[in-house]
Amino acid sequence: MRNPTLTMLLLTLLAAPVEAERVYTWTDPASGKTVFSDQPPPPSAKGQQKDLKNNSIETSGPGYALRQATKSAPVTLYANECGEACDTARKLLQKRKIPFTLKNPETQEKYAEELKKLAGSQIVPVLLVGSKTVKGFEAGQWNSALDQAGYPQADGSIAAGAGKDSVR
Repeated sequence: MRNPTLTMLLLTLLAAPVEAERVYTWTDPASGKTVFSDQPPPPSAKGQQKDLKNNSIETSGPGYALRQATKSAPVTLYANECGEACDTARKLLQKRKIPFTLKNPETQEKYAEELKKLAGSQIVPVLLVGSKTVKGFEAGQWNSALDQAGYPQADGSIAAGAGKDSVR
């Protein structure tokens, strides 16, 4: 570039975001007050430099609604290799990205006993959302129970009124 003023302006603009990421804090010796600044402290003051470039909001992982629903109404699926009903039940939960505990009553006697107490039989699949039990697989009933508990739908949205009458 031939214009030194334009070159300096460009360099200043490029350097500005780097400097904006630093925050200095120190106690002013004259007033005793804590000072926060983008400028380094004077030599007579003890100061700290904080680098804010790694300061960010976590956006990966489960969203707030999913974390809250999981905490207040955890999901348990009682299923085995029963065929299409159990496979479709698992796929519905996976499609909605809902964390769930899978309990197979065929492989563990304690799960068979739990299921018998919960549903009155050992017929699977059975969905437990919080303390609400949904026997057999019917997508509308399952989605309704999950919506009521505040779980996000497959597209990530929350059903209107979800979580108000929390499933417990």
